[in-house]
Amino acid sequence: MSALSANTLRSTYGKGPTRFTVKSGSTIYVGSLVGIEAATGHIKPFVTGAGIQFVGMALEKVVGDGSLDCLVDTEGFNLSKVSVTGVSAITDIGSPVYASNDNDLTLTRPDANTDAVGYVSDWDTGSTCDVRIFSAHEIEVMAAGLTNQTIAGLTMVDGTNVVLGSTTGTKIGTATSQKLGFFNATPVVQPSAPTAAETTLTNAGTASDYAIQAMTNSSPFGFVTQAEGETVVEVVLNNQARIGEIVTALQALGLMA
Repeated sequence: MSALSANTLRSTYGKGPTRFTVKSGSTIYVGSLVGIEAATGHIKPFVTGAGIQFVGMALEKVVGDGSLDCLVDTEGFNLSKVSVTGVSAITDIGSPVYASNDNDLTLTRPDANTDAVGYVSDWDTGSTCDVRIFSAHEIEVMAAGLTNQTIAGLTMVDGTNVVLGSTTGTKIGTATSQKLGFFNATPVVQPSAPTAAETTLTNAGTASDYAIQAMTNSSPFGFVTQAEGETVVEVVLNNQARIGEIVTALQALGLMA
């Protein structure tokens, strides 16, 4: 193909419901929640797990033979007064809703591969509520997740948590040149390492006196040599410098006032 060089009339159709080929051996009923099976590219009654993406609700009954298609509402809609497992109060409004099959809805995510099909939009009584079913486009965006997505900002609802994996773990920043800040502190790159530590002291004694006075080589008390006493002072000063640098680094990250 090449760029157009003349007016071209194209065959188009509106957004509205969409027709999909039904998987052979699958029976889809009017009102069935359906998904596209990745392995075949055909729709079938929705099931949980990997390899299927929710697309909408069937508008006709079809017994699939691999060639017949079914009209599906993919534009998003509101289900009125349906039962959702886990719903119990008006405070559930806004909660994500998952499908556990082509008919049953629940607030509990069935597995890590199953995304929400909608959310509670109104509450009636008990587990009866209205559910706003997502459009196929909204589902696509959710299925893509946040992997390598560029977002302008993220605000979390109070009381929610970020849950991380416990096997490999999660990095915040993948290079020391990436800037990070906490509690409104100006983001900075990874701080430099502190001053190298002095050689570790050894001490054969068991008594301690933390009120360190000016060193003296007068007998009978004091270090065996004046150099040993001055070494202790030097180590204390070294640790003081290192701790000060650690504090500065923590302050730069916003982790310490």
